[in-house]
Amino acid sequence: MFRVFSTGGAEYSHEVKTDKLEASFRVLCLAGYRRNCTYLKPNLLYADSRTISLLYDMKLRVNRKSEWFYLFAGIILVAGFWFWQSDLTSDPPMYFSGIGQSLSTDPYMYSHHARNKILFGEADPLNDQRWIVYKHSAVSFVSYIWLSLTDITLKEANTVGVLLSLTGLFLLLLGLVRHHSPWVVAAVALCYLINISLLIYGRLPYLENGLILFSGLTFLIWMQYGNRIGGAVLLGCVVALAAVTGKLFGLLLLPALVLTMVILGGENKGRRILYMTGAFLVISIALISLLYGTGLDNAVEFFTRQSIRNHGFPEGLTSPWAFVEHFTSFGLDSNLFYLNPDILLLLVTGGILLAYRMRRNRVGLRDLPPATLFSLAWIVVVWIGLMPLNYSPLRYSLFMIPPIIIFCFTMLDWMITSQRNALLGNGVAGIAVVSLLLWIVVLHFVMNVFFYNDFSAPRRLIVWGCLPVGVGLTLIGRYILQRKVRLLKRRLLGTVVIILVMASMVVNSARIRRKHFLDNHFSTIEANQDIAQIVGRDAVIAGPYALSLTFQTDNRSLIHFFDGSGRDVNLFRTYPITHLALDVSNWRRAVEVFPELADLTPIASYWIRDFQVQLFNVSKLFDNPVAGAYTESTYERAVTFVQNQQIDSAFSVLSAVPDIINTSKSAGILFSRMLRQQNQYEHVLQMLVALADRYPTDFSLQLECGHYLQQVALQRNDRLLLRRAQEYFEKAVDLNPYKADYANALYGQTLERWNHTGNGGR
Repeated sequence: MFRVFSTGGAEYSHEVKTDKLEASFRVLCLAGYRRNCTYLKPNLLYADSRTISLLYDMKLRVNRKSEWFYLFAGIILVAGFWFWQSDLTSDPPMYFSGIGQSLSTDPYMYSHHARNKILFGEADPLNDQRWIVYKHSAVSFVSYIWLSLTDITLKEANTVGVLLSLTGLFLLLLGLVRHHSPWVVAAVALCYLINISLLIYGRLPYLENGLILFSGLTFLIWMQYGNRIGGAVLLGCVVALAAVTGKLFGLLLLPALVLTMVILGGENKGRRILYMTGAFLVISIALISLLYGTGLDNAVEFFTRQSIRNHGFPEGLTSPWAFVEHFTSFGLDSNLFYLNPDILLLLVTGGILLAYRMRRNRVGLRDLPPATLFSLAWIVVVWIGLMPLNYSPLRYSLFMIPPIIIFCFTMLDWMITSQRNALLGNGVAGIAVVSLLLWIVVLHFVMNVFFYNDFSAPRRLIVWGCLPVGVGLTLIGRYILQRKVRLLKRRLLGTVVIILVMASMVVNSARIRRKHFLDNHFSTIEANQDIAQIVGRDAVIAGPYALSLTFQTDNRSLIHFFDGSGRDVNLFRTYPITHLALDVSNWRRAVEVFPELADLTPIASYWIRDFQVQLFNVSKLFDNPVAGAYTESTYERAVTFVQNQQIDSAFSVLSAVPDIINTSKSAGILFSRMLRQQNQYEHVLQMLVALADRYPTDFSLQLECGHYLQQVALQRNDRLLLRRAQEYFEKAVDLNPYKADYANALYGQTLERWNHTGNGGR
């Protein structure tokens, strides 16, 4: 008999017979903390020449297997990058995260200052300091570099999101390569790249993508140098960058690291925590002073407005009962697990395995691999940190998805490799943890299946009603497992890995097909191209959609939401705003503050993903001399004539510039409507069909074309033309199934009106 030792973050020792050497060596090779088994030190291995020869042969076989897995992981990364950066000009899918507007309004706010700096020579050409936090973000910094090297387009702005997200993934994988089996690297890369939420949000310049990059860097430093004083200092610096230039709640990484260090222990535990915390404080203060300086008041005002002032004190902290309810229902309002059921499956699987394993095998958290322990602490701290909030959209939870993936697969890797057979436990602590996990699963299942988007659902009753179900499932599962599966053999654990990966692929592939390929629109970039032609270059456009609709134009824009924080009565006096780009809800709130807007008629209208967005000319409405000096474009003068019922004048003005009629969507629609009033029906028919064909993903244009064709077909009693009209209606419904009732009602009402007037039936 002989003993084989391995070194690394944990130590394993095995006493085995020569005929079982191969199996023991496989355990050490796969559980090791050095790439390709090179961690085995010759002076710690005692065996005869026959044994050493067997070890060498086994090592070669494992190395070849590792190379294939690493090659597979590399192929996944390359294919994933190619897929993520393809088709970056299309809109995010409609109603992806509920009825919120974030995907349409927020992304380009974070690269807004970089665009301004390149176009106008200064980040704040309108001297608007209210959004100084965005100006000094990592996304803004990377955007400035990237847009300076490429071009100021929506595609390049979205590329910044891809670069940040996938760089974060690459750093996470680097942290895993030397410490876990190669299949873990491949599985983590695959589940990350096909995750529907990361794919949708990761392809936009969100602050959360900068946070994912810093999180990946934190993970890498922890895995490589976490047990050193220098590594602790680096960790504190990176977390400070994450909180100050990424997203404020990036500071949750600090308590996650502290918790991990406390659990692991070690001689220099206290010193590492002290140095890391000190570095975090020093770098945070230095960054705040350097970036904000005299603008610190604006930054404080921003964080106050975006947290308690707008959304109130966190409800989850008002009572112990509210805390538990928010804890178990975290992710419901954001649709986190509705959109990502595979992530919930990974979390629950890893948690159940850990709960059962630790009790029966007398394994503590300290014995977990560093990657597993840190990812677990990361999940717990972020979950507790975000769950009390009254407002916690899906994008807030994005940087919790990578650690869930890592936690599950590294946990499985540890169980597969650290012992030949993993015993199932039955302790009270394990039952409590599993009951909590299954409580969460049952709650999300009930809410998402029976009460999806039902805001009248009795949330509190459902939360507590699911508790006994979760406990009951735990006890039933315990009974079955003790009777049938006392040992989790490696083959069974390997099957679990395959099932989890396949489940993630199936769930996400179905959603990617629906949300990425079928739900494909280009309304935002089309609106940019249109606005560039219908307003003057000196126009200043404000509103929640202003930045999205002007990003690749030469117009200046201003971020403003007409909500509780946007009731600035001096808005139009302070800034030379000439136009507003608003949806209906923001328009109503704007009218409450500025009644002068009530009688305005929009000069253009766009259907941006989920909402109709209208463009208003307000240049002459308020006493701002700069805005008042704005020279209206030819298109705007034509609109004014139409609004004043001077159709001939409008026709004359717009006809003088035929190029804009042929290239601008809004000008083409306006001209076709003027032709209708001149009874030039054939010309109108040709124009609308041409526009609908030119913009095949524009829901509103397909609907307008179908509606007009239907009216003409009924007038002529032309069944062939009526069939064409139905095709346009059907296409509109396919493009926006959420407006199917509206489209069907419009079609039916037209038929009813026609029959009612006695013109039908010819």
